[in-house]
Amino acid sequence: MIQHELSTIISGAIHAAQRNEALPPFVFDGEVPLDRPRDEAHGDFATPVAMQLAKLARRAPRQIAEAIVAHLPAQGVVARAEVAGPGFVNLWIDPTWFAAQVDGILDAGAAYANLELGAGQTLQVEFVSANPTGPLTVGHARGAVLGDTLARLMEAAGYEVTREYYFNNAGLQMEALGESLRIRYLALLGESTEGLTIGRHYEGDYIQWIAAALLALHGDAWRDKAISEFKDLAVDAIFAHIRHTLNRLDIQFDIFFNEDSLYGSGEVEAVLAELKARDMLYFDEGAWWFKATAFGKEKDRVFVRSNGVPTYRVPDIAYHRNKLQRFDRVVDIFGADHKDAYPDVLDALTALGEDGSSVDVLIHQFTTLVRDGEEVKMSTRRANFITLDELLDEVGPDAVRYFILSYAPGSHNTFDIDQAKSQNERENPSLYVQYAHARCCGILDREAPKRGVVYDADADLSPLRHEAERALIREMLRLREMIARVAESSEPHHIAYYARDLAAAFNNFYDKCPVLRDDLPNELRQARLKLTAAARIALARTLDLMGMVAPDEIAAPAPEGEEDPQ
Repeated sequence: MIQHELSTIISGAIHAAQRNEALPPFVFDGEVPLDRPRDEAHGDFATPVAMQLAKLARRAPRQIAEAIVAHLPAQGVVARAEVAGPGFVNLWIDPTWFAAQVDGILDAGAAYANLELGAGQTLQVEFVSANPTGPLTVGHARGAVLGDTLARLMEAAGYEVTREYYFNNAGLQMEALGESLRIRYLALLGESTEGLTIGRHYEGDYIQWIAAALLALHGDAWRDKAISEFKDLAVDAIFAHIRHTLNRLDIQFDIFFNEDSLYGSGEVEAVLAELKARDMLYFDEGAWWFKATAFGKEKDRVFVRSNGVPTYRVPDIAYHRNKLQRFDRVVDIFGADHKDAYPDVLDALTALGEDGSSVDVLIHQFTTLVRDGEEVKMSTRRANFITLDELLDEVGPDAVRYFILSYAPGSHNTFDIDQAKSQNERENPSLYVQYAHARCCGILDREAPKRGVVYDADADLSPLRHEAERALIREMLRLREMIARVAESSEPHHIAYYARDLAAAFNNFYDKCPVLRDDLPNELRQARLKLTAAARIALARTLDLMGMVAPDEIAAPAPEGEEDPQ
């Protein structure tokens, strides 16, 4: 990335200034911090390194900054530098360097912006992890999109990524699922179901559909089957539906991990035994308690109830221990309802001698659907919920992914159905990004051949000197920075912000820099065609990282009163 190159150049200028006694001797071998100024008038990059060196150099920051600027190479990447404010160094990149980067993007193609930050490291992303008691709802959509997008970005950063789905198909809720299906099936046979209930049932239509399919396939042959068999059949049917829904979002899992296997392998029992051996569990009032207060918590936690059954935190601890044995790094995508539980899991891992710092937890808030400006009410208790499939049917997978990604995980996600359905790119940001890619394709694949312009892959890029051209190249190069940022923070929403900025930079170029106009010099036309081809790669790469389609064409009329500048 350009930041690394600039860091090396500025470090060299500091050492050159010391050799020339413009700066006193001191040891500096760190990375030079570099930021992009909000105002482009302040340069392409700026660094506060002079202020950070003031104590070491025992000089005023502006004096240090002036010495750095005076010792920058006369030629190269940095075309101009100046001292600003209390000691910032503002840097302008040579336009020829910017133009030359277009060839790098074209050469990389679909692999553009791939990094090696995670090379040789394995990473697991666990997300969705809904128990197979019903179809995925809108409530599951956010974790699904965040998890898969993060996995895509981590792959781009060089990690070997595994997508994993953790579920439980045992316990009372699963018994209730089996009983719910049995009751519906017997009712379809015309038999009385009075007295067969075991508590709260699952009342969704999906139970009725499974029962109807069972009746159609097997008639009354299941009349005397055990609840466990009904449960197993329901789980298989629901999981098939869950996989289908996820496939619609272009999400595939590598591993489906069953919580019950942790009991069969003895891993749950081993966790409890080791915590006891390490004096992290104690017995009181008929239950086993974890010493959470030893980690700064207000109270200890029950890990084994008085009936001898572990609380859900215990298999979660065993699962995370299992994950740390399989992967170098783990990322959990959880809803806000997990915010109180996961710290206990991490504390218990530490108590077991595991490296809890290898586990990143991303907590996301809930999603609210809005239609006609009013909230769409949902209740899962009476199966009165909107399924993810219903939302996909109405707005499509691309809009679902973009509108979920466009909110930071820690903020409440307000999903405006009307906006997501809009075919106006000014109203619908997901279309805004896709239109930019379609425009690139229109110029390269349709308009250029129509006008008899033959694309020259070897064209000189030096004519690219317009500020809109520079801004577009600068934005395309920022994709690497965005991927590196997500690899560090595990916050995938930054890709949605970046996608909008990249599309805006291309549209600005599209408006201000005609590519195919007849009165253009051929050298400039060819250079802009190459820039358009590079923009198509960057936009397609960005859309793919978000799990969205990069369309070649979108059939929609141009807004009235606007002319095609091309």
